[in-house]
Amino acid sequence: MGPLVAVRFAEGYHSAQATELHFLRQREASLEILIDEATLAKRVAELGEELSRDYLGRTPILVGILKGSAIFLSDLIRKISIDCEIDFISISSYGNRTKSSGSVQLLKDLDRDIYDRDVIVVEDIVDSGNSLSYIKKSLLARGPHSFSIVALLDKKERRETPVYVDYIGFEIEDRFVVGYGLDYAERYRGLPHIAVLDDEDLADDVTDVGTPPSEDVTFPGEFGEGAGSRES
Repeated sequence: MGPLVAVRFAEGYHSAQATELHFLRQREASLEILIDEATLAKRVAELGEELSRDYLGRTPILVGILKGSAIFLSDLIRKISIDCEIDFISISSYGNRTKSSGSVQLLKDLDRDIYDRDVIVVEDIVDSGNSLSYIKKSLLARGPHSFSIVALLDKKERRETPVYVDYIGFEIEDRFVVGYGLDYAERYRGLPHIAVLDDEDLADDVTDVGTPPSEDVTFPGEFGEGAGSRES
């Protein structure tokens, strides 16, 4: 590739990137805001205060469920006034879908031993409860001193597997939401608020997200097989 061809290729690439970014920003601006940035910040601060009070004198481990909880956990831990540690676990059940594939896959396990520790699982959203139930079962089998769950969002009407959530930021209706860490096909995570993707928005995106992965994925090791949920 000659210098002139290389320059034109680079110019075309950056032009395409700029066009895609402009399109995405227009799409984001058109979405319905369900929970605004200020309301999120206020509630996260309140949750931090509750955890600081309830775990006073202890050093809990906050276990974030990747990728969706990353932003929530980052803001939450800065509102907790006691010492705490963090670790992460990652599962997948959605891929490029708006509903669970029916099975979940463990992508990353914890890096540390949680035996006799106070464990707080940090989740972005709870809907069916299936994935969170598997995670809870696995972590409890490791002998923590205590176990609790804090979730930013809870869709109780979609619950299929009973799972108790100790701390809830907001209860929401059964609508597909993005932003503040939540995504659709890896898009929209960086929105500073919680927004709604309706059927029209999803239809507009479907040609851009690629072919969904195979549904024949399993949850390896101690987790076994089971239905998944948005909690990933």
